[in-house]
Amino acid sequence: MEDGDQVTLYSYKVQSTITSRMATTIIQSKLVNNSPQPQNVVFDVQIPKGAFISNFSMTVDGTTFTSSIKEKTVGRALYSQARAKGKTAGWAR
Repeated sequence: MEDGDQVTLYSYKVQSTITSRMATTIIQSKLVNNSPQPQNVVFDVQIPKGAFISNFSMTVDGTTFTSSIKEKTVGRALYSQARAKGKTAGWAR
């Protein structure tokens, strides 16, 4: 990729709150696609065994998209369908 055709990470913030034995962690990042073409970005986060993701949202051009929980194969299929149509999509697996 040329310098202008990349995704730039502008900020990354992790906030964790622990109450009793329960931890709530919020991870926020701001990425900007400098390319006129759609880009795929992989965001890896390791979570402890027994932990789970309860919310995933993306804000694109001022519009916030909030996830819904689906069975793994259904979620993967919906993600693939959206990407094939050129739509913005996210998938937490």
